Amino acid sequence: MASSDLTILTASDVDTIISSLDLEAALSGQSQVFEAYSHAVPSEIPAIQTPQRLAIQSEQATSLFMPARVAGSSTACKIVSIPRNGGADGLPATTLVIDDEGKVRGIVNARKLTALRNACGK
Repeated sequence: MASSDLTILTASDVDTIISSLDLEAALSGQSQVFEAYSHAVPSEIPAIQTPQRLAIQSEQATSLFMPARVAGSSTACKIVSIPRNGGADGLPATTLVIDDEGKVRGIVNARKLTALRNACGK
């Protein structure tokens, strides 16, 4: 990947990926992350970092910013907006993927990924 590359995955791209996803592998991967999180050992740079989410409110919605990092992986920040009117079509969600140098490398429409992750158990 060139230093200026940015990957954008639309809702349609995510649908295509999920339709070919090995659900057992997805469940196993989430299980491994939950297990690692529950046994994380405090250190100067923790293996798993999940600081408290930040909430920003507007007249139309509350936006939640949820950063996280697992050692050996990229940093990510999921942004979920909760419409005040109920949002009948689900919660808009986007995930930013950030490399070790702090550069945004990916933008993912995360609405269905959030649903899939929640279906995996947490």
